[in-house]
Amino acid sequence: GALAHYEPLNRSVINLTKTKGIGSLAHEFAHAIDNLISFHTGEKKQTYVSGGRATRKGYDEEIGKNGNYFEKQFEEFFNVLYYTKKGEPTAFNKTISKGTDYLNRRNEVFARTFEVYTHYKLEEQGIKNQFLVKPLYQSKVYPPIELVLQASKFIDNIIKRGFNLMKRSKGLSGTTLFTGHYGF
Repeated sequence: GALAHYEPLNRSVINLTKTKGIGSLAHEFAHAIDNLISFHTGEKKQTYVSGGRATRKGYDEEIGKNGNYFEKQFEEFFNVLYYTKKGEPTAFNKTISKGTDYLNRRNEVFARTFEVYTHYKLEEQGIKNQFLVKPLYQSKVYPPIELVLQASKFIDNIIKRGFNLMKRSKGLSGTTLFTGHYGF
């Protein structure tokens, strides 16, 4: 019943369900980034560096102190989305806390935030791409643009450093990458 989904390593496949998946690519791409960074950092304990299916909202001091670069960035990222500078829960935090476990999963919150971030970045450049992302952010399960802009420096750091890491490190350890069909 999903419009689209990401299959983590060993497949690393983004599936879009015919025309119903249009506008979901940025969301699924965020899952891929999250998963592949975890692979390239050598994480054995988790599939997604964001924390995956965990629904924890509080800042983890241990991760903030001893985690790898990406884990630390995600702690800061979630802290911005979930708490004001005064330490009070944001409206976004309160809204999704009333929702399902799925809406509160760290990897899903990152992917929904990445959708808003991508739409904003495209809009900044005067680009419309509804295949990549549909502007459906009136829903309260998406963080408001004000929070996304505050968290965007962490997204920028994660993406920039993540892609640099992936360029420098080994491939996907035996995973075959599809390069085309009949020469395309």
